[in-house]
Amino acid sequence: MKRYQTVCLSFVGLFLAIGASHASVGYWRCTQSHGGLACRSFLSDAVAGWSLAANVLQGIAFQANKIEL
Repeated sequence: MKRYQTVCLSFVGLFLAIGASHASVGYWRCTQSHGGLACRSFLSDAVAGWSLAANVLQGIAFQANKIEL
């Protein structure tokens, strides 16, 4: 199972980044047409998506640099 962990985490990270990009584009389009408080849900979706993607990438980085105890 350990040999598949990096691949699985990479797959999850890629799709989280795609979802976060989609939310970011939605936020950008909202600010171009409406602006203001109408865009808050798009902004929170984008921030949450990028935070999740960053957590997965951090997991990959720590897994690649394991410290043997």
